[in-house]
Amino acid sequence: KDITRSKLTERALRESEERFRLIFETNPDPVLLADLEDTTLIDVNKAFEISTGLSKSEALGHNSLELGLWVDESKRESFLEQLCVEGEVVNFEADFRVKKSDIRIGLLSARILKLVDKLCMLIVFRDITIEKKAERALIETDHLKNEFISMAAHELRTPLSAIMGFA
Repeated sequence: KDITRSKLTERALRESEERFRLIFETNPDPVLLADLEDTTLIDVNKAFEISTGLSKSEALGHNSLELGLWVDESKRESFLEQLCVEGEVVNFEADFRVKKSDIRIGLLSARILKLVDKLCMLIVFRDITIEKKAERALIETDHLKNEFISMAAHELRTPLSAIMGFA
């Protein structure tokens, strides 16, 4: 019996699994795989461990509420609701607690996928804390610039009005 086709299929499956594992593990952003039903973590990558300060063994089998990752639990509910309704979420902004007390701003993107007859969610977290701080600084600088220009224009108008009156 010729088993060449089944061996090729088996090899392709192994290579596909290896590619997925490599992408999952080497991604610089935290990546989580969780059960959709009870939201318990099934797998996390090294970037998750580094950014949260939680080891893989501490995280697996627990959900994000038990780990205290969400600052605002209502945002978590909104995220999960959107994921269940649409099947995916792209760039959902929320605040997260990492390394026990540090608060970070992040964008979450997620998709529902089926693994071994179980619905799961694959979530990628992008830390945008630095970008948000820069954005706030730019907004504040723009506000100060506008305030300065308004005050300078007013201060220049006052003596100019007197000069114009004398002229």
